[in-house]
Amino acid sequence: CTFINTQCATVIVTKYNDLNRNNVQDTHEPTLPGWDIVLDQTHQTTGSEGTTIFNNLIPNQEYKLDEILQVNWHRSIAPKERTNIYCVYPPQSESEGYVNGTDYIVEPGPGEIVHCYVGNFRDVVLNLTKTNNRPAPTTVGDIVTYTLVVSVPADSGVSYNTLVTDLPPEGFEYVVGSETATQGGLTQAYGSPGQWSLGTILPGHSVTLTYRTLITSGVNAGTYPDI
Repeated sequence: CTFINTQCATVIVTKYNDLNRNNVQDTHEPTLPGWDIVLDQTHQTTGSEGTTIFNNLIPNQEYKLDEILQVNWHRSIAPKERTNIYCVYPPQSESEGYVNGTDYIVEPGPGEIVHCYVGNFRDVVLNLTKTNNRPAPTTVGDIVTYTLVVSVPADSGVSYNTLVTDLPPEGFEYVVGSETATQGGLTQAYGSPGQWSLGTILPGHSVTLTYRTLITSGVNAGTYPDI
């Protein structure tokens, strides 16, 4: 009889939030715990560091690597690519992964540890609040300052080319040049609805906008909500 021993292989999968959707985990992009990863028929869940390890794999065997997609998340597939998965093999490896249709096939060699990365991005969520500094009764000729805060939750996708359109109440006249912005600025003055261009807002960040208005003589008594 002939006995042949060979080392088992290992595949380490990292799940990450692909904020810029380029299908590569960049240094600022966080990992994602609690995601189900499938290697052939084996299901495992990423831990607190966003990884899961498939041990004791038969070397030189093809394994289909996939994920269970969660609600409001999307696969990060770069242009001209068919999958959101890529793997890094040891330098001396004679194996390599490949894409079959939309499936990613990983084929680790004897004793090899292959690192695979699965990228996703989430739907963009924008929160906006608008307040003013004059909650008490005001009169004609008073100045009212409005503050808008545009925020992106930490678990949202990145908001690119962010535009905010805003309109003060009727009879509240925009004070020219009174606007401030912690990022971006006013691109359309308030003669009609004002428009602010804020550019890119990263998850966990916010932009604060302010401007002043003058209550004109044509304003009747009443309550004017922040709209």
